[in-house]
Amino acid sequence: MKTGGTGGLEHRDCLERLAWFVSGALDRDEREAVERHLGACEACRTELARTRAVAALHAAAHPLTERLIAAAWAADHPPDSDEIEQHVAECADCREELALARASRALEFSGTGGGEVVALAPVGSAGRPARWPLALAATLAVAALTWGLLEARRGEAARLDAARLAGRLRGAEQQAELAAAARAAGERESQRVRELEREVARRRAPRAGLLLVELLPELALRAASSAPSIELVRTGSADIALLLGLERAGAFASYTVRARRPEGGELWKLEGVRPDERGTLNLLVAAEDLPAGLLRLEVAGERGAQRSPVAAYRLLVRAM
Repeated sequence: MKTGGTGGLEHRDCLERLAWFVSGALDRDEREAVERHLGACEACRTELARTRAVAALHAAAHPLTERLIAAAWAADHPPDSDEIEQHVAECADCREELALARASRALEFSGTGGGEVVALAPVGSAGRPARWPLALAATLAVAALTWGLLEARRGEAARLDAARLAGRLRGAEQQAELAAAARAAGERESQRVRELEREVARRRAPRAGLLLVELLPELALRAASSAPSIELVRTGSADIALLLGLERAGAFASYTVRARRPEGGELWKLEGVRPDERGTLNLLVAAEDLPAGLLRLEVAGERGAQRSPVAAYRLLVRAM
């Protein structure tokens, strides 16, 4: 047993022993070391509470290990054997434990002195005065053997409970990781659906008219200057067709276009925009998505998860 951590036990060693601690399978020294560590480690106390909760859930759904071992060691038909057999027919974990207990019983009785009581040879008349000491010795031997078997069964039950609980904890952690991954995937998919819906809404048919605005590649070179590259005057609720010209548009299969305020606030973003045969990005934008004021359009090429800036345009939008 490693020492030197909180309470004389390393943190990792304490976590590894919690299942055995809950099942009562630790010896006295190890149990005292775990108790000392728990007294000084809040994280391990939290993990102990979780371990006990998992053990309680498991105990509610599965027979106690002592009942499985009792069924394996019983010489006759125990009262609840039908219930246990029905459960193990459906539960692979308990079926394996029952088979292990039966194998342990077979090994116990096949070993030297493993539970077989040999009858004492009858004594002659000369030995009659010593019959009661022999009977007492035989009784004590049987009692000692019975106690030893019971202790062995209790120890085996505690070890099996601890091993089963440790397996349940690992399974719970794996299920939690899978659930978290599924939630993350669902969130990503929901975000993608919202983006697609937004893009479809942007590309709907014009409502009252269409304002066509073409931004040539050379205008992108002036994006860093103080003057706007182009002044856009929109009227009413007319949709706006933005034609963004790019140099070497074929360098990327698709592009991301963002609209920002100069101070950095993002207004909207379109991903997966593909250039036409002229190397132009064609965007249909609702009038309300180009509010009055100074805007910055940024274009980045898409390559996998990476985004490479390729152009930027400055627009001064005026509403009529």
